Amino acid sequence: MTPGTVVAGPLAPFAEDYEAKLRTRGYSSRSVICELKHLARLSRWMEERRLVAADMSKQRLEEFLGEVPRRRDGGRAQDGVAAQVVRRHLRQECRVRTSAEGHHHRAQH
Repeated sequence: MTPGTVVAGPLAPFAEDYEAKLRTRGYSSRSVICELKHLARLSRWMEERRLVAADMSKQRLEEFLGEVPRRRDGGRAQDGVAAQVVRRHLRQECRVRTSAEGHHHRAQH
């Protein structure tokens, strides 16, 4: 993980992979830090509501974005496009992990 950027809560297990994905896509170090801070904010919001990663739907994301404070220029402190990237990443990772866990459980029986 990028030094100084801590993601705790329900999205913590996804932070490292998300960071790697951003770097692979050519995001600058500054942009990666910014995106990880957004991820941390979303994770705190989810934790306050006792949500898990699999609960992150489009409606939940819109609810989160609606609560994000506005900047002085009227924009949001969190970009909706970036939040959609996080949601897609979570959806993909949850599918991969659920599939792997199911395979692991079947192999044990």
